[in-house]
Amino acid sequence: MSRTLYARMQLAEARGQIPQGAAGRLTDAMIAETAAMAFARGYYGDRAVEQALTDARQERVTLPRNSAEYEQHTLNLADQYVDGARSVVRTLVDTHTTSDFPQAFANLRQRTVRASDAPDVESAWRTWGGVRTRTVNDFRTVNGIKLTIPGDLLLRPEGSDVKYTTFGETTDGYRAGNYERAWKYTWEMHLADDIGLLTAMANEMGGAAKRTEIRVIFEAIKAGLTLKTGGTYAGAIDITKLRALRTLFGSQTFKNDDKKDEDLGLDATDIVYGIDQRDLVYTALNQITVDGTATGLANPLRGVLTPHFERMWRRIFGADYLLFDRTVNWLEVAFLEGFQGGAKFYAKVPDVDRYEDEGSFNDHSLHGKVGHALGAKIVSDTGAWLAKGS
Repeated sequence: MSRTLYARMQLAEARGQIPQGAAGRLTDAMIAETAAMAFARGYYGDRAVEQALTDARQERVTLPRNSAEYEQHTLNLADQYVDGARSVVRTLVDTHTTSDFPQAFANLRQRTVRASDAPDVESAWRTWGGVRTRTVNDFRTVNGIKLTIPGDLLLRPEGSDVKYTTFGETTDGYRAGNYERAWKYTWEMHLADDIGLLTAMANEMGGAAKRTEIRVIFEAIKAGLTLKTGGTYAGAIDITKLRALRTLFGSQTFKNDDKKDEDLGLDATDIVYGIDQRDLVYTALNQITVDGTATGLANPLRGVLTPHFERMWRRIFGADYLLFDRTVNWLEVAFLEGFQGGAKFYAKVPDVDRYEDEGSFNDHSLHGKVGHALGAKIVSDTGAWLAKGS
């Protein structure tokens, strides 16, 4: 592929379709784009990438391809959402490629396309309730924003002063961590036209970045919540146990800022469980009667709990499961600025034009790197319970 692509770029250069001297650089950039596309499919999922490409083509209707306006629009997106060491998007824009991918990739990061029902999405944690995200500027420790439960609004008689409530931050902080991995597409691989191997490597790294993100969040949940075991808490999911757990969860009382007991209730309760328990949980939440017979007692949980199934859950939690009230902010995820839309892909094209200067002592490899920077912390153990499974 690389040799054929280079020949095409030389022809385009001869015809004046691309800048003079850009054939080799643009060939490397297109190879890097292939890797970036594979990374995006591994991280965002095939469905999300296809949707982003469709959106990019639709945007081209209003911004004609190859126009100065279109190039500037793509460049602005590249500068805003994809930065770092010779990013693929910036390289492609600088060489005036006619690919749709720079626009699509920038849009992916901007919109963070993650369909919760897509079969190739590893986690839908962004769709959970009670999850708050924030942006940090560096890797220093930050305090989790733990808001105490405010009392209800108070009647203010005419002529009287308003009464204030207070909020605080957790004293034990956390920080975003920098997670990275790099690899090489060597000169030997290039000469052998091992583009398929390159895309496989990039796709696997996209999946690794996705797993890393989920692992950071899941480990923060496990570290921040006390596992409830024994009695009503322990054992396999069934209707009776879920109903008892939900009642216990909803019967919690807390002192609000007015020093009065506050009962949050359970108007919106969700449950997170491993993907291997999907059928069991669906049965408990969807069957019409408790025992599944036509004459049995009506299932009190039918349509009440919202289930979230996580593919990686079992790796961290085994059979344990999570109940949370989506009206309470219980989890905070902090991203280093620039990583709100997810992990980043970087590519560094060879230091020399390997098509013209194969005798150079410099590195002929194309380098790929995937990076992510985030941290997570439980900021309210009153809004979520981690219960012992079977």
